[in-house]
Amino acid sequence: MKNKKWVVVFPLLSFIWLAVTVIIAGENFSDYNHAHQFISELGASGAPLSFEVNYWGFFPTEILIILFSINLYFILPRSKLKWVGIVVLNAYALSYMLAAVYPCDFGCRPTNPSMSNELHFLFGGLAYLLGVVVILVLAFESRHWCQSRVPLVSGGCISVVVLSMLGTIDLEVEYSGLMQRICETLIYSWFILYASYIYRTRSIK
Repeated sequence: MKNKKWVVVFPLLSFIWLAVTVIIAGENFSDYNHAHQFISELGASGAPLSFEVNYWGFFPTEILIILFSINLYFILPRSKLKWVGIVVLNAYALSYMLAAVYPCDFGCRPTNPSMSNELHFLFGGLAYLLGVVVILVLAFESRHWCQSRVPLVSGGCISVVVLSMLGTIDLEVEYSGLMQRICETLIYSWFILYASYIYRTRSIK
């Protein structure tokens, strides 16, 4: 697990797995529009591939993120920020898993939402906030071992952008699906960038 190549493989594979899941599920969902509809709608109750999307799509992506966090535990130097970052990263993955366990109602826009629908949006929203927190924590943590300030500066910039966009991931916003996908891509992009700097750093102490 300490082999540094895995530190890049895990977040990259997680992103690819998520993207492929969304593409395949979208192709099997009649009239689904990636720009206007949430990713969650692909795993909603009554969706064509609901079970497959939630348990063979979303779950594996977060297991890979947990493996990423375990890899960071073995590679990164001891520090309080390391521990906070790892804990928050696992909470981020767990929140996504719980959002999959509690899918939204069909279409994610019910007049009388079920408890599962309410829990889905609670855990889903929490996951995005935790994603921003983990980026900020790990970005500051990178000062302990990385000579470049790219992870730190990019982490701050991406966090601000994602936070500013969270308000657009709303049921009433026309391009909410597109905004959600941009946020997902930005979070994953930073994870992969951060991992690539770990991989390229010869000695982390």
